[in-house]
Amino acid sequence: MWAADEYLLYLMYPVVILLADYSCSQKLEKNEIFYFRVILAISTGILLLPIKFEMALFLRINFICLFIFMALIKNCDVRMIKLKSGIGFLLGVYISYSLVLYLVACIKMDPEILKKWYVAVQIGLVCKLKIMDFNIRNYEALPVVIIYVAPIVFLFSLITINFFHLNILASLIFVAGYAGLTFVERKYMYEKNT
Repeated sequence: MWAADEYLLYLMYPVVILLADYSCSQKLEKNEIFYFRVILAISTGILLLPIKFEMALFLRINFICLFIFMALIKNCDVRMIKLKSGIGFLLGVYISYSLVLYLVACIKMDPEILKKWYVAVQIGLVCKLKIMDFNIRNYEALPVVIIYVAPIVFLFSLITINFFHLNILASLIFVAGYAGLTFVERKYMYEKNT
């Protein structure tokens, strides 16, 4: 693969994940969304296969595109979400999630360590995104204890990956992504959707 192709994969991957999550949560039923998210979480294991990192990204992108296709062909109503600014929210989420994953993938490190870092960053940020998603879609009232899950998972991911593979630059990018999502949540989401 050419270097430019690799960087395109690094950029496409988080965008495809966000697009799949958005389209499936807009078009699928609650039980279907749950199964989609479980399968999406399990398929993260593709990134840890003993193959080249870029090939693992390519395989997961194609796998996720199947879910996007399923959601788009499903004939049902779209759920509206309430935000202070939809564009601000989307831009903030894309920058805080997609750009962070892209930048981590561009850091020069051993490919096996890069895979582990990529998965750790993804896990740490996805928990925050899921809680934000549940809040803006008003699925159900989240128990107060769930609100503490995102920072705990973030800190656990950050500490664990640094314990085994210390990388200050990747850590700073990871922290910036979580801080960005927290800013987006406070700036663009209503405290209570009605």
